[in-house]
Amino acid sequence: MGSTGDTTMAEAEAPAPVGDYELLERLGGRPPYTSVWRAVSRSTGTPVAVKQVRLTGLPARLRDSLDCEVRFLAAVSHPNIIRLIDVVQVRRRLLFSGTPRRSTWTS
Repeated sequence: MGSTGDTTMAEAEAPAPVGDYELLERLGGRPPYTSVWRAVSRSTGTPVAVKQVRLTGLPARLRDSLDCEVRFLAAVSHPNIIRLIDVVQVRRRLLFSGTPRRSTWTS
C-alpha cells in the first residue's frame, strides 16, 4: 500500500496515546475520515472504544450524521450499544469514547 501523503491520517493510524486513552488495536472505521480503536483509559484501566473523526474536509452531511450519532449514543441505553463516556476535540479531530455495556472485550 502506497503513501497518500496525508499526514493527518498517518497520525490517526499510529497507535499512540490520545488524551487519557492508549490505543491498542484498530477495529475499523471508514477512511479517510474515521478510525475506531480498542483502547484503555490510562487513568482507570477501563477498556474503551475510541472513535476518531478527522474534521478537516468533512462534508456537511457527514458532520450532521456525526452530531446525530453523538446525540444518539448519549441518549440510548442498550446492552449491545456502547455507553458514551467522553467527547473531546483534539486539534482537528473529534474523539469519542465508550465502554461496552456487557463484558465482550478483554484487555
